[in-house]
Amino acid sequence: MPDISVGLYFTWQIAAAEALYGHHALIAPAHLFMGLCSLDKMFMQLQLPDPIAAELRREWNILAELFARFNIDPITFRRELRTRIGKGSFSDQGRRTISRSPASKAVFARANELATNASAILTQHMLAALLEGANNPAVSLLKEKGVDVTALGNATLAIPPQSVVIHIPRLETLVLGNIEDLLKTLKPQSGP
Repeated sequence: MPDISVGLYFTWQIAAAEALYGHHALIAPAHLFMGLCSLDKMFMQLQLPDPIAAELRREWNILAELFARFNIDPITFRRELRTRIGKGSFSDQGRRTISRSPASKAVFARANELATNASAILTQHMLAALLEGANNPAVSLLKEKGVDVTALGNATLAIPPQSVVIHIPRLETLVLGNIEDLLKTLKPQSGP
Protein backbone atom coordinates (compact mmCIF):
# COMPACT_ATOMS: atom_id res chain seq x y z
CA MET A 1 0.00 0.00 0.00
CA PRO A 2 1.40 3.45 -0.83
CA ASP A 3 1.61 6.33 1.58
CA ILE A 4 -1.57 7.69 3.07
CA SER A 5 -2.52 11.26 3.88
CA VAL A 6 -2.71 12.70 7.36
CA GLY A 7 -6.50 12.77 7.06
CA LEU A 8 -6.65 9.10 6.18
CA TYR A 9 -4.30 8.22 9.02
CA PHE A 10 -6.54 10.00 11.53
CA THR A 11 -9.61 8.42 9.92
CA TRP A 12 -7.98 5.04 10.54
CA GLN A 13 -7.18 5.98 14.17
CA ILE A 14 -10.79 7.01 14.78
CA ALA A 15 -12.04 3.82 13.10
CA ALA A 16 -9.79 1.77 15.37
CA ALA A 17 -11.17 3.57 18.43
CA GLU A 18 -14.73 2.98 17.21
CA ALA A 19 -13.99 -0.74 16.77
CA LEU A 20 -12.27 -0.97 20.14
CA TYR A 21 -14.96 0.83 22.12
CA GLY A 22 -17.67 -1.03 20.22
CA HIS A 23 -16.08 -4.35 21.26
CA HIS A 24 -15.37 -5.41 17.67
CA ALA A 25 -12.39 -7.64 16.93
CA LEU A 26 -11.50 -5.93 13.63
CA ILE A 27 -11.91 -2.57 11.92
CA ALA A 28 -14.87 -2.90 9.56
CA PRO A 29 -15.78 -0.58 6.66
CA ALA A 30 -18.52 0.97 8.82
CA HIS A 31 -15.84 2.00 11.34
CA LEU A 32 -13.88 3.66 8.53
CA PHE A 33 -16.98 5.59 7.49
CA MET A 34 -17.47 6.70 11.10
CA GLY A 35 -13.84 7.83 11.08
CA LEU A 36 -14.49 10.01 8.03
CA CYS A 37 -17.53 11.52 9.75
CA SER A 38 -15.44 12.36 12.85
CA LEU A 39 -12.35 13.74 11.17
CA ASP A 40 -13.07 17.34 12.16
CA LYS A 41 -12.68 16.38 15.82
CA MET A 42 -8.97 15.85 15.32
CA PHE A 43 -8.10 19.45 14.53
CA MET A 44 -10.76 20.86 16.86
CA GLN A 45 -9.68 18.84 19.91
CA LEU A 46 -5.94 18.44 19.40
CA GLN A 47 -3.32 21.12 19.20
CA LEU A 48 -1.78 19.97 15.96
CA PRO A 49 1.27 21.63 14.42
CA ASP A 50 0.26 24.04 11.63
CA PRO A 51 1.27 21.93 8.61
CA ILE A 52 -0.59 18.89 9.96
CA ALA A 53 -3.64 20.93 10.96
CA ALA A 54 -3.73 22.61 7.54
CA GLU A 55 -3.66 19.30 5.67
CA LEU A 56 -6.25 17.77 7.96
CA ARG A 57 -8.51 20.81 7.63
CA ARG A 58 -8.17 20.75 3.83
CA GLU A 59 -9.24 17.10 3.69
CA TRP A 60 -12.08 17.68 6.15
CA ASN A 61 -13.33 20.67 4.15
CA ILE A 62 -13.63 18.49 1.04
CA LEU A 63 -15.59 15.86 2.97
CA ALA A 64 -17.75 18.48 4.72
CA GLU A 65 -18.66 20.08 1.39
CA LEU A 66 -19.63 16.69 -0.05
CA PHE A 67 -21.65 15.79 3.04
CA ALA A 68 -23.45 19.15 2.90
CA ARG A 69 -24.16 18.87 -0.82
CA PHE A 70 -25.80 15.47 -0.27
CA ASN A 71 -27.60 16.47 2.95
CA ILE A 72 -25.58 14.19 5.23
CA ASP A 73 -25.12 15.42 8.79
CA PRO A 74 -21.88 13.64 9.74
CA ILE A 75 -22.59 13.70 13.49
CA THR A 76 -26.09 12.26 13.21
CA PHE A 77 -25.02 9.79 10.54
CA ARG A 78 -22.08 8.54 12.62
CA ARG A 79 -24.32 8.01 15.64
CA GLU A 80 -26.98 6.18 13.61
CA LEU A 81 -24.33 4.01 11.98
CA ARG A 82 -22.81 3.19 15.38
CA THR A 83 -26.25 2.13 16.61
CA ARG A 84 -26.85 0.07 13.47
CA ILE A 85 -23.68 -2.00 13.79
CA GLY A 86 -24.22 -2.39 17.53
CA LYS A 87 -21.87 -3.75 20.13
CA GLY A 88 -19.61 -6.66 19.34
CA SER A 89 -18.58 -9.43 21.70
CA PHE A 90 -14.79 -9.05 21.55
CA SER A 91 -13.45 -8.72 25.07
CA ASP A 92 -9.71 -7.88 24.84
CA GLN A 93 -9.99 -4.14 25.44
CA GLY A 94 -6.34 -3.90 26.55
CA ARG A 95 -4.89 -4.69 23.14
CA ARG A 96 -2.38 -2.38 21.46
CA THR A 97 -3.03 -3.38 17.85
CA ILE A 98 -6.16 -3.78 15.83
CA SER A 99 -6.28 -5.16 12.32
CA ARG A 100 -8.56 -4.38 9.44
CA SER A 101 -11.18 -6.90 8.43
CA PRO A 102 -10.79 -8.48 4.99
CA ALA A 103 -13.55 -6.14 3.77
CA SER A 104 -11.65 -3.11 5.11
CA LYS A 105 -8.46 -4.31 3.46
CA ALA A 106 -10.39 -4.54 0.20
CA VAL A 107 -11.62 -0.96 0.70
CA PHE A 108 -8.04 0.22 1.23
CA ALA A 109 -6.97 -1.65 -1.91
CA ARG A 110 -9.76 -0.02 -3.89
CA ALA A 111 -8.88 3.43 -2.47
CA ASN A 112 -5.31 2.79 -3.61
CA GLU A 113 -6.58 2.05 -7.14
CA LEU A 114 -8.61 5.28 -7.11
CA ALA A 115 -5.54 7.25 -6.01
CA THR A 116 -3.52 6.57 -9.15
CA ASN A 117 -3.14 10.32 -9.90
CA ALA A 118 -2.46 11.36 -6.32
CA SER A 119 0.72 11.49 -4.26
CA ALA A 120 -0.98 9.52 -1.45
CA ILE A 121 -4.28 7.86 -0.68
CA LEU A 122 -6.62 10.63 0.49
CA THR A 123 -9.83 10.59 2.50
CA GLN A 124 -11.77 11.30 -0.70
CA HIS A 125 -10.40 8.06 -2.18
CA MET A 126 -11.47 6.21 0.97
CA LEU A 127 -14.97 7.71 0.78
CA ALA A 128 -15.35 6.73 -2.88
CA ALA A 129 -14.12 3.19 -2.15
CA LEU A 130 -16.48 2.83 0.82
CA LEU A 131 -19.43 3.92 -1.31
CA GLU A 132 -18.82 1.00 -3.67
CA GLY A 133 -19.39 -1.56 -0.90
CA ALA A 134 -22.74 -3.25 -1.46
CA ASN A 135 -22.64 -4.99 1.94
CA ASN A 136 -21.50 -1.91 3.86
CA PRO A 137 -24.03 -0.82 6.52
CA ALA A 138 -23.03 2.80 5.84
CA VAL A 139 -24.11 2.49 2.22
CA SER A 140 -27.40 0.89 3.24
CA LEU A 141 -28.06 3.69 5.73
CA LEU A 142 -27.23 6.37 3.15
CA LYS A 143 -29.67 4.80 0.70
CA GLU A 144 -32.38 4.63 3.36
CA LYS A 145 -31.86 8.35 3.93
CA GLY A 146 -32.41 9.00 0.23
CA VAL A 147 -28.78 9.71 -0.67
CA ASP A 148 -27.87 8.91 -4.26
CA VAL A 149 -24.77 6.89 -3.42
CA THR A 150 -23.63 6.69 -7.04
CA ALA A 151 -23.87 10.46 -7.46
CA LEU A 152 -21.99 10.99 -4.19
CA GLY A 153 -19.25 8.62 -5.37
CA ASN A 154 -19.02 10.39 -8.74
CA ALA A 155 -18.90 13.81 -7.05
CA THR A 156 -16.15 12.54 -4.76
CA LEU A 157 -14.05 11.27 -7.66
CA ALA A 158 -14.61 14.48 -9.65
CA ILE A 159 -12.65 16.48 -7.08
CA PRO A 160 -9.04 16.77 -8.26
CA PRO A 161 -6.63 15.32 -5.67
CA GLN A 162 -4.58 17.94 -3.88
CA SER A 163 -0.88 17.46 -3.47
CA VAL A 164 0.02 16.10 -0.06
CA VAL A 165 2.83 17.69 1.93
CA ILE A 166 2.91 15.18 4.77
CA HIS A 167 2.91 11.47 4.01
CA ILE A 168 2.34 8.67 6.49
CA PRO A 169 4.48 5.62 5.64
CA ARG A 170 2.78 2.37 4.70
CA LEU A 171 1.09 0.54 7.53
CA GLU A 172 -0.45 -2.90 7.67
CA THR A 173 -1.67 -2.96 11.26
CA LEU A 174 -2.52 0.11 13.25
CA VAL A 175 -0.88 0.39 16.65
CA LEU A 176 -3.22 2.13 19.01
CA GLY A 177 -1.26 4.76 20.74
CA ASN A 178 -0.61 8.26 21.71
CA ILE A 179 -1.23 10.87 19.02
CA GLU A 180 1.72 12.78 20.45
CA ASP A 181 4.04 9.95 19.36
CA LEU A 182 2.70 10.24 15.82
CA LEU A 183 3.08 14.01 15.76
CA LYS A 184 6.76 13.72 16.70
CA THR A 185 7.41 11.53 13.66
CA LEU A 186 5.57 13.59 11.05
CA LYS A 187 7.61 15.98 9.01
CA PRO A 188 6.57 17.84 5.85
CA GLN A 189 7.86 16.27 2.66
CA SER A 190 9.63 18.44 0.13
CA GLY A 191 8.14 18.76 -3.33
CA PRO A 192 4.59 18.22 -4.59
